[in-house]
Amino acid sequence: MEQSITLHRWLTAILLAAALLTGAVAALAQDDEGDSDIIHAECQVALDISGREEFKTVQYATFKNIKKAVNAQNVIRKALTDMEQPGATGTELDDALKKLGIEWKTSQPNGTFRVTAMDGQGVLIFAEETELKVFEIRKGKKKYSEQIKLDKQLREVVSIGKKVTVNPVMKKVPGMDTGFETRFNVNLILPEGWTKDDTRLIIQPLAIDCQNEDTIAYLKPIVFEGGQYHRLQTRRMAFDYFANDSLARGYAAHPVLASQKSFAFDTTVVFRKPDKDKTYKGAYYCVLEDYHHIIWNNGGEGTGSCLSFKPFKFLNFAVAAAEMPLSQEFRETAESNISTVPRNLMLKFEVGTDRLTADSVNTEQMNKLLEELRSYGERLWNVKVQGAASPEGNYELNKTLADKRAAQAFRMLRSRLPGDVKVTQLGAHVFTWQDVLNEVELQGNQEITDMVRNTINNNQTGDVYGILKGLPFYNDVIAPILEKQRIMKCSYTYEREHVMDAAEAVEAFRMTDKKAYLEGRSKQRFSDGDFWNLFAAVKDSAQLDTLTLMAYKHTTSQPGYVNLKFSPYVVNRMALLNIKRGTPDPNVLKPFIDYTVKKVDLTRYIDQFNTRVINRHEILINQAVNYFQEQKLDTASYILDWLPKAENTQKLRMFVTFSRDYIKYISGDCTPEQAASVKEAEDYVLNSSTDNRAIIFSELHAQLSKSRSEAEYWVDKMDDNNPKKWYLKGLLWSDEAGREPAVGGGDDGFRELSDMEYVQLQQKDPEALKKYDEELEKHNAAMRAALSDKTPYFLAYFQHSFDLEPKYTRLYFNEGNVSDDIRKKYKYRTKDIPAYRRKFEMLKAQADRLKAMEADAAPAGGETPAAENTQTPAAGNDQTPAAENVNNDNKENNNQ
Repeated sequence: MEQSITLHRWLTAILLAAALLTGAVAALAQDDEGDSDIIHAECQVALDISGREEFKTVQYATFKNIKKAVNAQNVIRKALTDMEQPGATGTELDDALKKLGIEWKTSQPNGTFRVTAMDGQGVLIFAEETELKVFEIRKGKKKYSEQIKLDKQLREVVSIGKKVTVNPVMKKVPGMDTGFETRFNVNLILPEGWTKDDTRLIIQPLAIDCQNEDTIAYLKPIVFEGGQYHRLQTRRMAFDYFANDSLARGYAAHPVLASQKSFAFDTTVVFRKPDKDKTYKGAYYCVLEDYHHIIWNNGGEGTGSCLSFKPFKFLNFAVAAAEMPLSQEFRETAESNISTVPRNLMLKFEVGTDRLTADSVNTEQMNKLLEELRSYGERLWNVKVQGAASPEGNYELNKTLADKRAAQAFRMLRSRLPGDVKVTQLGAHVFTWQDVLNEVELQGNQEITDMVRNTINNNQTGDVYGILKGLPFYNDVIAPILEKQRIMKCSYTYEREHVMDAAEAVEAFRMTDKKAYLEGRSKQRFSDGDFWNLFAAVKDSAQLDTLTLMAYKHTTSQPGYVNLKFSPYVVNRMALLNIKRGTPDPNVLKPFIDYTVKKVDLTRYIDQFNTRVINRHEILINQAVNYFQEQKLDTASYILDWLPKAENTQKLRMFVTFSRDYIKYISGDCTPEQAASVKEAEDYVLNSSTDNRAIIFSELHAQLSKSRSEAEYWVDKMDDNNPKKWYLKGLLWSDEAGREPAVGGGDDGFRELSDMEYVQLQQKDPEALKKYDEELEKHNAAMRAALSDKTPYFLAYFQHSFDLEPKYTRLYFNEGNVSDDIRKKYKYRTKDIPAYRRKFEMLKAQADRLKAMEADAAPAGGETPAAENTQTPAAGNDQTPAAENVNNDNKENNNQ
């Protein structure tokens, strides 16, 4: 009976649970269908591109609430901005997405997608990898239509039959920065139907500081008017338009705005830079109006670019700089020098104590050292003593014992040396078992080294000595090392009587650790006289550069160095080195120029014993070059005005004229007198060096109508170790991005063996075959990489330039020769640097092979016909073809 009741209860419970479960499922289903908080949203995203809608695939993600979606939007926007900054890693966006935990979903190709969400959730849209938009899912709304305006240039719209513009067009053109002024481009196209006889167009240019986006100057406005508008405006201004209309100063009588006519305008506005070290851009507002209201206002959008052309930044000024002869005027007598001598102090002590053994050895050792020290007399400066201990036993006890033994030696020396000699006891040095192992390794027996290493690594420090002592090689290998480590060290410093002659100075310079000297870690010391001898004797240019750095450090470390006899020569050499490197520093020469006295080579008395010459003409010339390299032409010209019009100053004046007026000259803005002066300067600068011709032809290739191949002909003549060469190649190839000829593994010069050749090599030289197989694998890997490598040439060239001169990286981010469109399509990313370097290696290998092939094909006698046609400079001659041949470059290059 009880069993029957139990079974009944069990069945009832099951049925009840089933009923409850069925109800719950039904309830859940009802909630999903009927709960108004759950929304099945259909979303459509349209992209607004210059007023025209396009529908493309977008990415999206959902968030718990709108606040989290907006936060994610802000984080991603910041990451996108950071990616465009100099020094960006290129992983900023990926890092931000990872931190936010976002995994994008993808819409349909027409921008539609569906989300199932709760009321109040946020949706973030990411379009074209640049634009973001957030919207909120709201109760009762199932369809969402969102529009995203893409920040792209206004562009032409295709109509049936031909291209016509239906909207105003403004192009962002980088400014031309000459260092002391920036030339801004102002351009506008208004299609037919926008202007009428009764309209006025106002263009207001303004200068903006690119460092902080502040507007710093409103420039002269440019005003165009229709004929009817101008007549009525004259009447409204009491028939005195130019006196009463505030915009009359900008009025341009031509062209006249008219109905059913298009309007096109393109001009250059010149802005004098208030700060020559800053970058400025010129934006402009365009307002089209009639008598009563504004028809169109661009709001300043789509104008101006902080990218800028700086065509003279790389010019080589070496020809205009002034060397200073190493005359007797600068000669100082070489001084005595200081030497430090290390010695081992071989004193013997009773085992475990600081008591000297009672034998003649200790007396002999001490007397020998004292005799050596006393031999220097007054020239002995100090003596240092340091105890030492080997690693066996207790560390603290060993150190204490070593200090006590050194104290014994200290007392003995102190009591037997004159009182004016400084005697110092240094803290004891206790060696470690690793030090012992290092000494064992030097002996070259790998088996013993391994045994000692295993003993040290696998045992407690206190047990190592006992184990090593039981090894068969202990007496021959370990014991001598431990004994040497217990030797007390002594060193002393004295002033040498002997003064180095030129040969000895050169030998000392050769033996000196140059890096340690420049970092202040070297014990070697050279006097002014030593440096004079070195400059007279050293001839290698690289060694002279290092010597200049060392002499400049030595000179400027001395108090009152401006008054020293040798200083002008050293600082002038340092200035020349900076000029050669393209790293001008006016502070080097500034202490030697007195701007209050506009006299050259002026002798000034320092005291009753000494005079010095200020405003040396060489220093003034080089200071002008420094300012010129910094593109501070006003200051450079100010200094040049002091100087007589000698040969060197004339050279620099040519550079100043060229940089100040060349852009106006090629733009046709010069007077006939100015044009003649600039033409003379152009001929001089282009012929001053091969580098300068390459720089001008590359930086201004568009303005001078030079093709890439014409400019590249001169760039290829530059030294491969010059970072400017590869920067210029990057400029020239940026216009070719996406259209470059193929290059890659197939061009690496590797030739695969035939089957027969392979078998023969296998039989004759297995080692050579092994090397061939390795090279074959490298070749195949390069071929695979080349097939997938889409790296543009220009980024490969730029990267090699940055590798040679890292400061050029920052220069690139302001470079106007690389357009905004190219930068957006081919972004420079830190994570892609290995790919850029790999592509450069391919390009360089191909260029080297072509050069070798041309050399092999050259006729006997050395010069190729092409070289004769272009009058290529001979080796060692830095002179380029004469000025009259410049105009033939196009023809000559076509003959290459």
